[in-house]
Amino acid sequence: TPKYDPEEVRQLMAAYSTKHDDWQKYKFFCPHKYSRNLIEINEDYELMLICWGANQISPIHNHSGQNCFMCVLEGDIEEVHCHIDSESGKITEGATHPYNEGKVAFIHDDLALHKVRSMNNKPAITLHCYSKPIPQCNIYCPMTGKVTPRKLGFFTMYGKKASSGSACYTALNNQIKNDSSICPKYRAMLSNAFGADALKSETVSGAQLAIILLK
Repeated sequence: TPKYDPEEVRQLMAAYSTKHDDWQKYKFFCPHKYSRNLIEINEDYELMLICWGANQISPIHNHSGQNCFMCVLEGDIEEVHCHIDSESGKITEGATHPYNEGKVAFIHDDLALHKVRSMNNKPAITLHCYSKPIPQCNIYCPMTGKVTPRKLGFFTMYGKKASSGSACYTALNNQIKNDSSICPKYRAMLSNAFGADALKSETVSGAQLAIILLK
C-alpha cells in the first residue's frame, strides 16, 4: 500500500511541468530507441526522463506491481492500454489515450498493460515516477502472447552516460535485501534480477551491454 495519495502525485507532476525546466540537463536522445535517463532512485521511487525520437514506441509491458506516473514535458504522446486473456494468452488493445504537454497519465497492472509512443512524427519527452523502482518488467508479444522478462537499465544516470546502466539496481538490492520493512515479494523480485547469484550467472558482452543500456 503506497504511503502517498496518487492523485496528489499527479497534481505535483502537472504543476512541475508548467513551472520548471531543470529537467533539460537530463535530456539525452538515442537514435536507435527511446532512452531512459535516471534522475533519482531510492527504495521508495525512481524518477527518470524518457526521450522519444520521432515515431519511437515501447513494447507492450507491465510494471511489476508498481504505480507508474508519466507526465508529458515536451511533444505529444499516445498510450494504448492492452489486456491479456488469462486462458488463451491472447493480447488485445483497449482504450487509446493521447497526452499533450502538462498532462499526466497513471497506470498500474490492475488497470492494464500498455505501450507508449511519440506522436505526429516528432520527438517527445516524458517524466516518469515509478513507486517502487522497477528493475525488471515483462514484455508481451502481441502476435504470440509470449511473455519475456526484461531487466531494465539506463542510457544515462544523473546526467552522465552510464558505463553500467543497471548498477543502481544492484546497489538498491544490496541496500534493502535484509530490510524486513520492505515487501518480501518486492525484495525477491529485485534479488532475482540483480542479486549476487543473478549477476554471477551472467556473462555480458559489450554488444549485450549496449542493448541493456538502451532498454
